[in-house]
Amino acid sequence: MNLSGKVLVITGSNGALGQAVAATLSRYGARLALLDHGQTPSAAPPAGALHYGGIDLTQADAAHSAMERVVKEAGRLDGLINVAGGFHWEKLAGGTLDSWDRRAAGASSMSAPWVPPRRRPEWAPTRHPRRVSRN
Repeated sequence: MNLSGKVLVITGSNGALGQAVAATLSRYGARLALLDHGQTPSAAPPAGALHYGGIDLTQADAAHSAMERVVKEAGRLDGLINVAGGFHWEKLAGGTLDSWDRRAAGASSMSAPWVPPRRRPEWAPTRHPRRVSRN
């Protein structure tokens, strides 16, 4: 597979799965934009990758702003690989519905950049956008 020239966003890039996806796509020649809630990468990102830390993807404005930055700095956006997870450690007994709501909000906020063409923001891909999500 040749991904040379393709700009791909990977959310959850600081986690083990995000790092594996980034390493694999980098070997195929993709230019990567790595998004994560953590400020700094937990491991060295692939050469040439852009890293955007401190992104709260449960906030639609933050997701839109991050995508706009990617397009501004990389010049395009060809796909999104959504590996970000909404983890909140608590025991089921005594837990609240708020943690479930936050998880659902995080999963849906990354759908915002991939809206139908008539409602698509100017920076969103116009031809065959790709989105892969583990959620």
